[in-house]
Amino acid sequence: MIIFNKKFIFIFFITLLFKNYCAFGEEIPVKATLLFEIKGPAASPLNQPSDIAIGPNGNLYILDGVNNRVVVTTKKGEFIKEFGKKGDQSGELLYPLGITTDTDGKVYIADSGNHRITIFDADGNFQNQFAIKPGEEKVPADPTDIIVVKDKCFIVDNDNHRVVVYNKKGDFIREWGNNGRRKGEFRFPFMLASDSKGEIYIVDVINARVQAFDQDGNYLRQIGLWGIKKGTFYRPKGITIDKQDRIFVSDSFLGVIQVFNRDGELISLINNELNNRRTFITPVGILVDDANHLYVVEMIANLIEVFNLQ
Repeated sequence: MIIFNKKFIFIFFITLLFKNYCAFGEEIPVKATLLFEIKGPAASPLNQPSDIAIGPNGNLYILDGVNNRVVVTTKKGEFIKEFGKKGDQSGELLYPLGITTDTDGKVYIADSGNHRITIFDADGNFQNQFAIKPGEEKVPADPTDIIVVKDKCFIVDNDNHRVVVYNKKGDFIREWGNNGRRKGEFRFPFMLASDSKGEIYIVDVINARVQAFDQDGNYLRQIGLWGIKKGTFYRPKGITIDKQDRIFVSDSFLGVIQVFNRDGELISLINNELNNRRTFITPVGILVDDANHLYVVEMIANLIEVFNLQ
């Protein structure tokens, strides 16, 4: 029985890959040329990293979740320092998942295991923390990602299927969402991003879509739906929006990154230097900087790949 199950899983997986290859093969690609990889310090390499952010100082902040730390590098991937360790005391982390920075250079971490947001300065010195209130059924908050838009923190609470909003001091402002499939509902949302208009885009994992809202939580539009063809998602996870308001979404199961416009229309997918479809190993957090460089966190591969987009 075990052998049969393994064969079935293998055949199913290969079938999906074949269908996926056919589905994506017709798209006009965005070419991504690999520049370098980041694997963390040699003595203690990355272990299932999940997200990445860039500070106003140009440094990269890599969230290394299993190691319960943040690894700081230059934009060229040169190691600078690390901060954070496992625990529940101030400045400690417990399997964090999402990270962002603000215009002041502060680093905000969605500290999933501690049900809170932890804030450091650009050098990794602890500044503040605030707990995320439980959901309606008293389910502890599970913050998996955070973005800062002006003076507000928008936070995904995965287990409670909602978005919560706090100010930078940790005062609760509002929340929206619940468990469901309808517009404005979520099933285990994971990461989020904002565009030049301040609209908020949420990766709605099990519903296999991205939903856009205004900052008050009013539903605006949807991108994608379940599937393995172009413009659809199987297990979307990461999202980033570039200065042209192009929306990049990673699919951790299919191993691709697709690019959409604000109206949800598919522009292209990411290809390699030979214009063949580029596949990644469990891409999760992604980032496009002002220099048009794409940073892809490959969780199971334990590395960050950095590309120049064309």
